[in-house]
Amino acid sequence: MLYYKDLYWYFNKALSDSVCDKIIKAGKKKKPKLGRIGSFANAKFKTLNKQQKALLKETRDSYVSFIDEQWLYNLLFPFVQTANSQSNWKFEFDWAEPVQFTKYKKNQHYHWHNDFHGEENTKTLKTQGKIRKLSLVASLSDPKDYEGGDFKFQFRNSTDPTEEKIVPQLKPRGSIVVFPSYIWHKVKPITKGTRYSLVMWVRGWPYV
Repeated sequence: MLYYKDLYWYFNKALSDSVCDKIIKAGKKKKPKLGRIGSFANAKFKTLNKQQKALLKETRDSYVSFIDEQWLYNLLFPFVQTANSQSNWKFEFDWAEPVQFTKYKKNQHYHWHNDFHGEENTKTLKTQGKIRKLSLVASLSDPKDYEGGDFKFQFRNSTDPTEEKIVPQLKPRGSIVVFPSYIWHKVKPITKGTRYSLVMWVRGWPYV
């Protein structure tokens, strides 16, 4: 377990091969759909016009499904708690969204984005006014099974707002990265094979 200037924390090969296989099996049981962005979040792909489809594919191109099972929360939540307590974040949070299982095939990617959108959905019963505080990404695939797909950060509040950093620590199978949800990140295009990953967001009351 190491850190990079408290901007992210990682856990090297934290999940065993058998656990990664179990998660992939659970994810494949769910019906996949193309990942969405912003105003397209609840729209079916076929209902979008040509321009909207192009924008979506340019920004985000991957298949996702969601796993809402207690054993998975029990497995992942301690990593978030450890990163939060041993870093300088000390965020308050108390629940997690359904865990996102993601499949990237050749040429698929996810352009620059962050997971924090202010007090989004604050009036809905589902979120109860809570916002995303921390994001967890877990690598489920053996790096021998794909090429490309590098995970990168862009620390836009640093001295050089354009600085990009590849996160090689996430490459080994079973490795986990935890970071504040407001940090910008991307997944570069897959050039060969298939990459499976897992994403979990934890929420808490808005910052004061």
